Amino acid sequence: MSKELSTKEIRDLILTVVAYADLFDYPLTIDEIRRDIPENNISVSRLASVITTTNGLTDILKNKKGMFYLKDREHLVNLRRQRNHSTELLFEEHREKIDTICRIPWVRAVALSGSVAFNNAKRDDDIDLFVIVKANRLWLVDLYNLFVIRIWREKILRKSKSICVNYVVDEAGIALRERDFFSSHQVVHMIPIYDEGVWKYFVDANKWAFDFFPAAIERSVRIAKAQPAKKKIERVFDFLGAGLLNTLIYSLRAKRLKKLRRNGIIKGEYEFRRLKTNDSRFGSIVHKHLVDKILEVSNHPYNLNGLMDKSKIINDENGIMDCIPPENRLSIEGFLEYYKSKIPENEKRSDGEIISLPYQKKEHGRNDVWRIRERNYNLVMGQIRRLEPDGNGPVLDLGAGNCWLSRRLIETGYDCVSLDPLESAESGLRGGDIFEREIGIKLTRVLSTMETMPFINSVFNGVVSSGSFHYTNCASMVLKEIHRILKPDGWAIIYDSPVFGDSESGDEMVEEKKLEFGDGDVLDNLAYKPIWFIVLDEFIKLAKEIGFEIEVIQTRSPVARLLDGAKNKVQSKRKWAEFPILLLRKTDSQKKDKTGFLQKLRYIHYRQFVEPSLIPSKIIQLDGISFRITQGVFHPGPYDSSRILLKLIRKRFGDLSNKNILDIGTGSGIHAIAAAKLNARVVAVDINPDAVRCAQENALFNEVGERIEFFHSDLFDDITHKKFDLIFFNPPFYDRQSKSPSEKAWYDSHHQTLIRFLENLSSYLMQDGEALVILSNRADVNLFEKSCGENNLSFAIVKRKRVWDEVYRVYSIKARRGQ
Repeated sequence: MSKELSTKEIRDLILTVVAYADLFDYPLTIDEIRRDIPENNISVSRLASVITTTNGLTDILKNKKGMFYLKDREHLVNLRRQRNHSTELLFEEHREKIDTICRIPWVRAVALSGSVAFNNAKRDDDIDLFVIVKANRLWLVDLYNLFVIRIWREKILRKSKSICVNYVVDEAGIALRERDFFSSHQVVHMIPIYDEGVWKYFVDANKWAFDFFPAAIERSVRIAKAQPAKKKIERVFDFLGAGLLNTLIYSLRAKRLKKLRRNGIIKGEYEFRRLKTNDSRFGSIVHKHLVDKILEVSNHPYNLNGLMDKSKIINDENGIMDCIPPENRLSIEGFLEYYKSKIPENEKRSDGEIISLPYQKKEHGRNDVWRIRERNYNLVMGQIRRLEPDGNGPVLDLGAGNCWLSRRLIETGYDCVSLDPLESAESGLRGGDIFEREIGIKLTRVLSTMETMPFINSVFNGVVSSGSFHYTNCASMVLKEIHRILKPDGWAIIYDSPVFGDSESGDEMVEEKKLEFGDGDVLDNLAYKPIWFIVLDEFIKLAKEIGFEIEVIQTRSPVARLLDGAKNKVQSKRKWAEFPILLLRKTDSQKKDKTGFLQKLRYIHYRQFVEPSLIPSKIIQLDGISFRITQGVFHPGPYDSSRILLKLIRKRFGDLSNKNILDIGTGSGIHAIAAAKLNARVVAVDINPDAVRCAQENALFNEVGERIEFFHSDLFDDITHKKFDLIFFNPPFYDRQSKSPSEKAWYDSHHQTLIRFLENLSSYLMQDGEALVILSNRADVNLFEKSCGENNLSFAIVKRKRVWDEVYRVYSIKARRGQ
């Protein structure tokens, strides 16, 4: 049951829903508003009352013919009717092609998504499809799609592109990883058009989306029987080793696709069990645009949300925060005037050319330079998507110039702040007015030097410096400032600055430029003297001393660099500059684990033979217990820790009547169910709400639901304070940062979860109670045993088992007497 909301809360929800639809030029009826309100099921009558009587909302929200839209957007009502008709024509025109997709071997379900699912498609739009395939066959299906549809039909036969299979998952990976407003909205609105009986399992695995939109209706389609020819082809290829062939195709094709994505040429995600061709950050992009839209219609000001050191703001007018103290302005002013004077007339750009940066027409001045900058920009954006796959900033554009890079970052979904010491319209922050005026991009601009940034400590996810770092007069000061303002896992990218292997070649370059421009005397007399270039070894040493890890990413192929080296020896007395990407990271959390041969072999075995059986629809039997695992929940079947602890419970305790048991991190509920079957009273908790729901269903399936209480809790946090005779815990082993509730079953940053468990354990154990904790040698066993001693706990190893290269130990832990 949804909570009782105030009128203001309902007003804000209505505004959010209508503003979101407005991003897609789509007015809503009141029933559709109710359907799309997140986390609440509000009656139509209550919505109508709030819409018609709330001050402020009636000025923003308008109604025509039963459709609601934002002010000044009346034309959307007619546009919706036009697009409804266009969608019908588009679908009927391409129905045969959709049927072809359904007939592809191993395809189990097909659903409409995107604009077609909302009846909001334009006549020339593609039909977006979401496809579910048999486990371990995804890349075979993609290969068919590549050759038959994209190459044969579209390239050779020159037929127009109309069908876009933009999201494919296999049966063992049908729980979507994205859990934002956009993704959940797409899930509840997808329309299944073909199903061989797996769609209901997709819905079950993604219940979170329907929980997010409780008024949404679950859609279904009549289950279809696969055609005999399709089944015969599947059987033949399965007999010939289709699973291994699928893995081979993945290893070759996905490697190339990931490289193209890394280079910024394509977007999407290319994993063994899912293939997503659209921008993986689209949800973040839409969310940012939604926030901007709500702020715009509500007349709320844009601000820096606590990033700024307010004591350093000298002036805050005309959309730019001036943070340059008078003494700094005096020292840098001469250089800024010099810099502005060096922009040739043939390089000055029109508004349209600035909007298109870094992409430039051939006839424009110094187009060769911008071609290189365009290529490097694509490479950098590929790196940023890898570094920030989910976050939306904030990111600092350091030395932003006219803010062209800030504009691109904002369009990619990042909260971006532009910093530069120059304000002039052509090359400085004032140039950003063009983006605000022409394309509605809202910029946050700060007038400041790179050496003394006006931000508080540890506030930015990342820093990007494009073609500007070499204009600083002190590299160490800038790097220290970058390190200071970055969050603990922050990153910085410095690129399009000239890099040399030695300072002599750089000094020669500077002298050549002085002669070329005839301004040596002017530069020598400036109070502010830029470094002009980076000496790579010195820069790496300096960055490491400050606390960065550094990676040098070359922007050109080894062959191109080799040819340039040969030309250089013939044409010049000095070495030419390189323009690599310098990637700095504040921590070593991104280092790859070293993987031994046995671990690789186990991984291959798991990928080929174990994981395909972990389909959510499948009922698993483990030591006499039947269970079904939804996606996103730790599966005890293939992992030895659950099985070892389960067998020990059965062997060690014959009867648990009148015993109170606590199962922490219950996951599928397997250990709680085992204890309940031994007549115990059990409390089971998990930090992952999906796991709590899954465990409840499994308890009912095993007819022990009345003996187990389930709670959503982080360790002991939400447990009413009582003591237990037995506590079970199968903790996460790996020292990494988890990014979602489901990953907490695996990853425990610095083993903080295990330490907190031991710190609180005594308070929840009966006088003679004990806890059973299973640990792998991949966890920090020494830290665990040391923490036991520090918390006055005694331990004994009651079970030790080696599986391949991994050793498991089950610890019996008790509070020392006198506690």
